[in-house]
Amino acid sequence: MKEISEAMMDVQSECEVIPRDFLCCKLCEEEFKQPKYLVCFHSFCQQCIDKYMLEHNHNGSYWCPICGTETINQEKGTNNLSDNLLAQRLVSPSTNSQQKDKICTICKNGGNFIDAKGFCINCGDFLCRECTDLHMEQADTSDHQLETMEEHAIRTEYEESAKVGHVVPRCCSYYDPLDISALFCVDCDTAVCGDCHLSYHEEHRCAEMVAVAENFQNKIKQPLEELQNDATQLQEAMISLQKAEQNTIEQQKELHQIVKKRTKYLSELIAQYENVLLEEIDRRHAQHLDDIHERRKDLQMHLAAIDGVSDFTEKLLSYGSFEEKVLMRKKVGKRVRELCEEPLLTDSMTPQRVKLTEPNVAIETVCNMFGELKTIEENPESDSSKVAEQVYVDSGHESEVLDNAETDETLQPTDDYEVESEQLGSTTGSDVKMLTLSNNSDSLRNVKFREEVEEAEYEAENTFTLENPKREITLPHTIQQECLKGIGINKYGDMIVGASSGNYQIVYLLEKRGIIRGQVPVPAGWTIHSVASDGKVALTVARGDNRYKVRVMKNDGSGKILANMQIENYGLNFVTSDQLGNLIVASNRYSHVTNFGKMTSKAGGNISLYDHQGFLKRRITNEDYQDLGMYILEKPHCIAVDNNLGNFYVADPGNHNVTGFDNTGELLFEYGNSDEEAEIYDGPDLVCTDSQGNVLVADKRMGKIDVLTNKGELKKSLFTEDIIKYISVTPDKLLMVATAEGTIKFHEYLN
Repeated sequence: MKEISEAMMDVQSECEVIPRDFLCCKLCEEEFKQPKYLVCFHSFCQQCIDKYMLEHNHNGSYWCPICGTETINQEKGTNNLSDNLLAQRLVSPSTNSQQKDKICTICKNGGNFIDAKGFCINCGDFLCRECTDLHMEQADTSDHQLETMEEHAIRTEYEESAKVGHVVPRCCSYYDPLDISALFCVDCDTAVCGDCHLSYHEEHRCAEMVAVAENFQNKIKQPLEELQNDATQLQEAMISLQKAEQNTIEQQKELHQIVKKRTKYLSELIAQYENVLLEEIDRRHAQHLDDIHERRKDLQMHLAAIDGVSDFTEKLLSYGSFEEKVLMRKKVGKRVRELCEEPLLTDSMTPQRVKLTEPNVAIETVCNMFGELKTIEENPESDSSKVAEQVYVDSGHESEVLDNAETDETLQPTDDYEVESEQLGSTTGSDVKMLTLSNNSDSLRNVKFREEVEEAEYEAENTFTLENPKREITLPHTIQQECLKGIGINKYGDMIVGASSGNYQIVYLLEKRGIIRGQVPVPAGWTIHSVASDGKVALTVARGDNRYKVRVMKNDGSGKILANMQIENYGLNFVTSDQLGNLIVASNRYSHVTNFGKMTSKAGGNISLYDHQGFLKRRITNEDYQDLGMYILEKPHCIAVDNNLGNFYVADPGNHNVTGFDNTGELLFEYGNSDEEAEIYDGPDLVCTDSQGNVLVADKRMGKIDVLTNKGELKKSLFTEDIIKYISVTPDKLLMVATAEGTIKFHEYLN
């Protein structure tokens, strides 16, 4: 009992003022109401964590809002979370338990303030030494039960703990914590009385509860010190990241200033080169800044996790009762071990140095005044002077020499890049040609000067190669493993991907960086038939001979249905709809009435137009144009709807052409192979539209994408070495090309 009393007084003497943040919920910032703690020991009100869990629940788990540690939600609500009994008890402590000095009640009534040395349980009075002796001598109080101040403090603590329930399980109702024979069974995690100890726990590891608590307190100190060392290293790494970020930003600003300083000495003819270089600088630094921000986030989460368990443990050691310490010893120890074993991301992140090289300035190579962006791998141990030598080097561009090029006159740059106006002079025709060839960047070499284009070069100017994508992503591995039915892009820039794996079919919604934002499972029995370039997904179910149930999903990723009907059609090659829910179906056969009045099917490509109720409005066949001697449909394969104009366009690899129709089915144009030009297409296979009314037609076999006007006039041809799977156009006017390798590339195609 003496050891218990001394330990109890030590705990009480450590700190009387409990920090408010330990007793406040981090979500509502109010005092705890039914506090619960997560596996990371961050505590919240039960109502607050319930609400947070409902909003952030993901596949049966959620993450701590402070440090991001995952908590598995095995039951509904927070029923599986433990009560923070320590905080619950400290939120409303009793007045008596917070007072260190107790005054004798009898002497106080007489006007004297003498420290109490004992407490009468029967009377509820504090007594000094003299009053205690008188109390025991009087006949009417001689049988009262007295206790020392230490015993009173321990009993008061257990009574306060009882208000929130027993902290540690007890063996039976006869258990008395003040009984000298009361022990704690380490094997059973139970407080046992003397009788139960002899009857059931004699061969178990048993000890006084204060001894178990002190053992935990002594053993946990060293791991906590190790965690504090880890926290110090993480903080130093945070400082290093801050410096790296500042250096990156300053370097970026410096490069911007250099580019702008050089830009002012160039003529209007080459002013566009400035933006090209600025965007390249931003692109190169953005990746490293993203890495720094990601590393900072990881460090912050690790620090928050350490702070959570450290703060909780310190408060437990400072304010916790023995039972609370015993209860929490395994959980705290396990959590501390987990954090001690978790790797520290403290390795330094040295940003790659990107410098603008000094230009080799000459009249025939004015573009090289911008220099070239080079990434230099820095060695932290290397001398700064050596780094400087690596940074400022000539760009190494050597211009191609033309017959009429002036190579004698060159400009030597001064320290402040001043150039005499007489040296620059006027740009001659040969100089203009030099400018198009001088810079090493392929995107800059594509710049054309219209005054230099001759009529004979018109066809070559309208043929381009898709080489340097503006953006490139890779489809998530889970999607690549499935069978793709199509990829489209909606007006928000999101990618809609239809995929199937056995009997399981699903529609994915991906944001522009390829991250899955959502997914819509296809109802059982339905099949993804077609995915249009604008993201509309057509689902079908065969209902008998030539009868189908058809649904078209909206392209916003919500899974809502735009068109829902049952149709009768001889096969389905491609199915889509316009914005009003009118269905457009392509097939190879159609119904035909013979001269004998018998209904049969007839071979020949056709397009069927259904209204939103499923009634056939029109079927377009070659018979409609036989008087004109036109044969426009053979095996229509892909349909794209212009949602702005209402027109729709059909790619027909069987007839090697693309045809355009208005919303009533009237022919707008036909473009493709003919007797005069039989080698335009081997396909085509795909078609899509953009916001400017252009029609883009892809031929997979030729690796070719044509850009047509909505009247069927060729504007340009684009070639790629990638195997084309699907095409579409983003709202920011980039051509999306999905390849057979699982990558998606975005190209500028209008410039």
